[in-house]
Formats: sequence, structure tokens, C-alpha cells
Amino acid sequence: MARLARTIAAAAMFAAPGIAVADPVAADYCANIADKAADARVAWQTANLRKLETEVAAKLSALDAREAELKDWVGKRDAMVKAASRELVDIYAKMDTEAAAAQLAKVETVTATSILRQLSPRAAGAILAVMDAERAATLVRMIAAPTKDLPPGGGT
Repeated sequence: MARLARTIAAAAMFAAPGIAVADPVAADYCANIADKAADARVAWQTANLRKLETEVAAKLSALDAREAELKDWVGKRDAMVKAASRELVDIYAKMDTEAAAAQLAKVETVTATSILRQLSPRAAGAILAVMDAERAATLVRMIAAPTKDLPPGGGT
């Protein structure tokens, strides 16, 4: 009797909502396949998870490839910027000190500081010597402590 009650209870768990299982044969059938149905559900969920895992791995691989491509591009860009900066520094190094001072007085503070840092100390000193004293003092402060005195927006 207890077995029949357990069987009916198990069948009721797997039956469609609102449908009572009164037939003991149906209840036995439901009780007998309950474990197999649960195993099949777990197998199906596991297969779906593996498929999703494969898709995620493929997307991560694509993202890694894109990251490497972008790092390569940034490296090339930085090399180009450094080369252009070096060319600009070479131009200022070969200029007349008064002309270089006049031009550096009109460019952004950060740019002027960068150029002066890359010049030889003799060339930078000669340019600063003929520059307006206030502007030269600002540039020297930036060279001495670049982050502390950085004006908002890069300065002018």
C-alpha cells in the first residue's frame, strides 16, 4: 500500500499540471522513467553547456586576436609618433635660438616642454635664455616637475 502511495505521488510530480494520475499502471510507468527522464534532462543541459562553452571559447579567441592586432597597430603608431617627435626636435635643434624661442613661446606648454627635454642641455639653455622670462620659468617648472605643474588642458 505504501508503495502504491509513493508511486502515485511520483506520478503526480511528473504529470501535467491539473491532471490527476489515478491509474496505478500510469503511476508505475511515471515512477519507472523518472530517473531516466532526469538523466536525459541532465544530458541535454550538459550538451547545451558544452556548446555554449565552445562558442564562448571561440569568441574569446577572436577577442584575443583582435587585441593583438590593436596592440600591434598602437605600437606602430607610437613608433611613428616618436619618429615624428624626433624629427621635430631635430628641426628645433638646427634653428636659430631666437626663432626657436619665439615659436616655442606660442606652442602648448606640454609640447614645448617635450621638445626642450629632448634637446641637448646646451641647445635648450640657449633657447630658454632668449625666451620671455615668465614663459621660460613655466617651461623650466614643467621640466623639473612635469605632473605637479601641468596646467589643465595641456596649457598654452
